[in-house]
Amino acid sequence: VGAQMIVMDAGGTANRAFTADQITVDSGTGAFSGTIYDVDVLGAGSGHALDISIGAVAYTGHLLDLSMGATATGGQAIVVDSTAAHTVALLSAAINADHTAAVLELNSDSTDTGGNMIRLTGNSDGNYNAEALLINLDDSGTGAQAIVATSDNALTTSFAYFDMDGIHTAPALQITSVTTNSGGHLLGLRSDGGGNTFAADAININLDDAAVGAQWLSAQ
Repeated sequence: VGAQMIVMDAGGTANRAFTADQITVDSGTGAFSGTIYDVDVLGAGSGHALDISIGAVAYTGHLLDLSMGATATGGQAIVVDSTAAHTVALLSAAINADHTAAVLELNSDSTDTGGNMIRLTGNSDGNYNAEALLINLDDSGTGAQAIVATSDNALTTSFAYFDMDGIHTAPALQITSVTTNSGGHLLGLRSDGGGNTFAADAININLDDAAVGAQWLSAQ
Protein backbone atom coordinates (compact mmCIF):
# COMPACT_ATOMS: atom_id res chain seq x y z
CA VAL A 1 0.00 0.00 0.00
CA GLY A 2 2.96 2.35 0.36
CA ALA A 3 4.39 1.69 -3.08
CA GLN A 4 4.26 4.23 -5.91
CA MET A 5 3.52 3.34 -9.51
CA ILE A 6 5.37 6.24 -11.16
CA VAL A 7 7.94 8.60 -9.63
CA MET A 8 9.45 11.41 -11.69
CA ASP A 9 12.15 13.77 -10.45
CA ALA A 10 12.38 16.66 -12.91
CA GLY A 11 15.19 18.41 -11.06
CA GLY A 12 17.38 15.39 -10.49
CA THR A 13 20.28 15.32 -8.06
CA ALA A 14 21.72 18.52 -9.55
CA ASN A 15 18.41 20.42 -9.22
CA ARG A 16 18.75 21.48 -12.85
CA ALA A 17 16.83 24.51 -14.15
CA PHE A 18 15.22 22.78 -17.11
CA THR A 19 13.72 24.73 -20.02
CA ALA A 20 12.17 21.88 -22.03
CA ASP A 21 8.84 20.18 -21.37
CA GLN A 22 9.24 17.23 -19.03
CA ILE A 23 6.12 15.46 -20.34
CA THR A 24 4.82 16.00 -23.87
CA VAL A 25 1.69 14.50 -25.37
CA ASP A 26 1.06 15.25 -29.06
CA SER A 27 -2.29 14.02 -30.29
CA GLY A 28 -1.39 14.76 -33.88
CA THR A 29 -3.64 16.40 -36.44
CA GLY A 30 -6.18 13.61 -36.67
CA ALA A 31 -9.79 14.07 -35.53
CA PHE A 32 -9.71 11.91 -32.41
CA SER A 33 -12.63 11.16 -30.09
CA GLY A 34 -10.80 9.41 -27.26
CA THR A 35 -9.55 10.95 -24.02
CA ILE A 36 -5.86 11.83 -23.74
CA TYR A 37 -5.81 11.49 -19.94
CA ASP A 38 -8.47 9.41 -18.24
CA VAL A 39 -8.68 8.97 -14.46
CA ASP A 40 -11.43 6.75 -13.04
CA VAL A 41 -12.07 6.69 -9.28
CA LEU A 42 -14.26 3.72 -8.35
CA GLY A 43 -13.51 3.28 -4.66
CA ALA A 44 -14.68 5.34 -1.68
CA GLY A 45 -11.31 7.00 -1.26
CA SER A 46 -10.26 10.27 0.36
CA GLY A 47 -7.13 10.99 -1.64
CA HIS A 48 -6.82 13.46 -4.48
CA ALA A 49 -7.12 12.42 -8.12
CA LEU A 50 -4.70 15.26 -8.92
CA ASP A 51 -2.53 16.96 -6.32
CA ILE A 52 -0.25 19.89 -7.11
CA SER A 53 1.80 21.52 -4.36
CA ILE A 54 4.05 24.56 -4.63
CA GLY A 55 6.57 25.00 -1.84
CA ALA A 56 7.83 28.23 -0.30
CA VAL A 57 9.64 29.28 -3.49
CA ALA A 58 9.45 32.26 -5.85
CA TYR A 59 7.27 30.45 -8.36
CA THR A 60 5.86 32.66 -11.15
CA GLY A 61 4.48 30.07 -13.56
CA HIS A 62 0.94 28.76 -13.95
CA LEU A 63 -0.18 25.60 -12.20
CA LEU A 64 -2.66 25.05 -15.00
CA ASP A 65 -2.33 26.83 -18.33
CA LEU A 66 -5.16 26.32 -20.84
CA SER A 67 -4.95 27.84 -24.31
CA MET A 68 -7.87 27.56 -26.75
CA GLY A 69 -7.05 28.10 -30.40
CA ALA A 70 -8.98 30.46 -32.65
CA THR A 71 -10.79 27.61 -34.41
CA ALA A 72 -11.82 25.75 -31.22
CA THR A 73 -15.15 27.57 -31.16
CA GLY A 74 -17.05 24.57 -29.81
CA GLY A 75 -14.49 23.53 -27.22
CA GLN A 76 -14.66 24.35 -23.51
CA ALA A 77 -11.72 24.96 -21.21
CA ILE A 78 -13.21 23.40 -18.06
CA VAL A 79 -16.45 21.45 -17.62
CA VAL A 80 -17.63 20.37 -14.16
CA ASP A 81 -20.62 18.02 -14.03
CA SER A 82 -21.95 16.71 -10.73
CA THR A 83 -24.99 14.52 -10.12
CA ALA A 84 -24.26 14.04 -6.41
CA ALA A 85 -26.21 15.83 -3.68
CA HIS A 86 -22.98 17.30 -2.39
CA THR A 87 -22.76 18.86 1.07
CA VAL A 88 -19.54 20.78 0.43
CA ALA A 89 -18.64 23.38 -2.18
CA LEU A 90 -18.27 21.97 -5.67
CA LEU A 91 -15.57 24.55 -6.36
CA SER A 92 -13.61 26.00 -3.46
CA ALA A 93 -10.80 28.54 -3.23
CA ALA A 94 -9.29 29.24 0.19
CA ILE A 95 -7.08 32.34 0.31
CA ASN A 96 -5.24 32.44 3.63
CA ALA A 97 -2.56 35.02 2.84
CA ASP A 98 -2.74 38.78 2.45
CA HIS A 99 -3.12 39.57 -1.23
CA THR A 100 -3.54 42.65 -3.40
CA ALA A 101 -4.49 40.93 -6.66
CA ALA A 102 -7.89 39.56 -7.60
CA VAL A 103 -8.80 36.00 -6.60
CA LEU A 104 -10.78 35.57 -9.82
CA GLU A 105 -10.20 37.84 -12.80
CA LEU A 106 -11.98 37.74 -16.17
CA ASN A 107 -10.69 39.88 -19.02
CA SER A 108 -12.19 40.11 -22.50
CA ASP A 109 -10.22 41.82 -25.27
CA SER A 110 -12.54 40.75 -28.08
CA THR A 111 -15.60 42.34 -29.61
CA ASP A 112 -18.37 40.77 -27.56
CA THR A 113 -21.49 40.02 -29.61
CA GLY A 114 -23.69 38.61 -26.87
CA GLY A 115 -21.64 36.17 -24.81
CA ASN A 116 -21.83 36.72 -21.06
CA MET A 117 -18.73 36.98 -18.89
CA ILE A 118 -20.60 35.19 -16.09
CA ARG A 119 -23.98 33.48 -16.39
CA LEU A 120 -25.91 31.92 -13.52
CA THR A 121 -28.89 29.75 -14.48
CA GLY A 122 -31.21 27.88 -12.11
CA ASN A 123 -32.71 24.54 -13.03
CA SER A 124 -35.83 24.38 -15.16
CA ASP A 125 -38.05 22.41 -12.76
CA GLY A 126 -38.60 25.38 -10.47
CA ASN A 127 -37.22 23.74 -7.33
CA TYR A 128 -34.11 25.88 -6.95
CA ASN A 129 -34.53 27.73 -3.64
CA ALA A 130 -30.98 28.77 -2.81
CA GLU A 131 -29.18 32.01 -3.62
CA ALA A 132 -27.65 32.34 -7.06
CA LEU A 133 -25.03 34.66 -5.55
CA LEU A 134 -24.36 34.95 -1.81
CA ILE A 135 -21.87 37.52 -0.51
CA ASN A 136 -21.06 37.44 3.21
CA LEU A 137 -18.85 40.19 4.62
CA ASP A 138 -19.68 39.66 8.30
CA ASP A 139 -16.07 39.25 9.39
CA SER A 140 -14.53 41.60 6.83
CA GLY A 141 -13.11 45.04 7.43
CA THR A 142 -15.35 48.09 7.57
CA GLY A 143 -13.98 49.28 4.24
CA ALA A 144 -14.98 46.16 2.31
CA GLN A 145 -17.67 46.49 -0.36
CA ALA A 146 -19.89 43.70 -1.64
CA ILE A 147 -20.21 44.93 -5.23
CA VAL A 148 -18.43 47.76 -7.06
CA ALA A 149 -19.36 48.46 -10.67
CA THR A 150 -17.69 51.22 -12.68
CA SER A 151 -18.00 52.28 -16.30
CA ASP A 152 -16.47 55.16 -18.26
CA ASN A 153 -18.34 54.34 -21.46
CA ALA A 154 -21.25 56.29 -22.92
CA LEU A 155 -23.75 53.54 -22.23
CA THR A 156 -26.82 53.08 -24.40
CA THR A 157 -28.30 50.30 -22.25
CA SER A 158 -28.98 49.92 -18.54
CA PHE A 159 -25.88 49.62 -16.37
CA ALA A 160 -27.77 47.33 -13.98
CA TYR A 161 -30.89 45.57 -15.18
CA PHE A 162 -33.53 43.50 -13.36
CA ASP A 163 -36.18 41.68 -15.41
CA MET A 164 -39.00 40.22 -13.31
CA ASP A 165 -41.42 38.39 -15.61
CA GLY A 166 -42.83 35.96 -13.06
CA ILE A 167 -45.71 36.54 -10.66
CA HIS A 168 -43.84 37.37 -7.46
CA THR A 169 -44.96 38.42 -3.98
CA ALA A 170 -41.51 39.35 -2.64
CA PRO A 171 -39.61 42.55 -3.50
CA ALA A 172 -37.38 42.50 -6.56
CA LEU A 173 -34.79 44.42 -4.53
CA GLN A 174 -34.78 44.53 -0.73
CA ILE A 175 -32.47 46.44 1.60
CA THR A 176 -32.69 45.55 5.29
CA SER A 177 -30.78 47.17 8.14
CA VAL A 178 -30.89 45.68 11.65
CA THR A 179 -28.12 47.81 13.17
CA THR A 180 -28.08 51.20 14.83
CA ASN A 181 -27.60 53.52 11.88
CA SER A 182 -25.20 56.35 12.65
CA GLY A 183 -25.51 58.28 9.41
CA GLY A 184 -25.07 55.77 6.61
CA HIS A 185 -27.77 55.81 3.94
CA LEU A 186 -29.62 52.65 2.96
CA LEU A 187 -29.70 54.01 -0.57
CA GLY A 188 -27.57 56.88 -1.79
CA LEU A 189 -27.84 58.53 -5.20
CA ARG A 190 -25.23 61.12 -6.10
CA SER A 191 -24.10 62.97 -9.20
CA ASP A 192 -20.39 63.70 -8.95
CA GLY A 193 -20.67 66.88 -10.95
CA GLY A 194 -17.20 68.01 -11.90
CA GLY A 195 -18.58 70.17 -14.67
CA ASN A 196 -20.70 67.39 -16.12
CA THR A 197 -24.26 68.13 -17.17
CA PHE A 198 -26.61 65.60 -15.61
CA ALA A 199 -29.85 65.84 -17.56
CA ALA A 200 -31.48 62.49 -16.74
CA ASP A 201 -33.71 61.45 -13.87
CA ALA A 202 -32.17 60.23 -10.63
CA ILE A 203 -35.18 57.91 -10.22
CA ASN A 204 -37.69 57.16 -12.96
CA ILE A 205 -40.83 55.21 -12.06
CA ASN A 206 -43.06 54.09 -14.90
CA LEU A 207 -46.21 52.10 -14.13
CA ASP A 208 -47.97 50.94 -17.26
CA ASP A 209 -51.74 50.88 -17.76
CA ALA A 210 -52.06 47.34 -16.38
CA ALA A 211 -50.72 48.28 -12.92
CA VAL A 212 -54.09 49.59 -11.70
CA GLY A 213 -53.50 48.50 -8.09
CA ALA A 214 -49.87 49.49 -7.83
CA GLN A 215 -48.50 52.46 -5.89
CA TRP A 216 -45.64 54.66 -6.96
CA LEU A 217 -44.19 54.93 -3.45
CA SER A 218 -45.25 53.28 -0.20
CA ALA A 219 -43.65 54.27 3.12
CA GLN A 220 -44.38 52.49 6.39
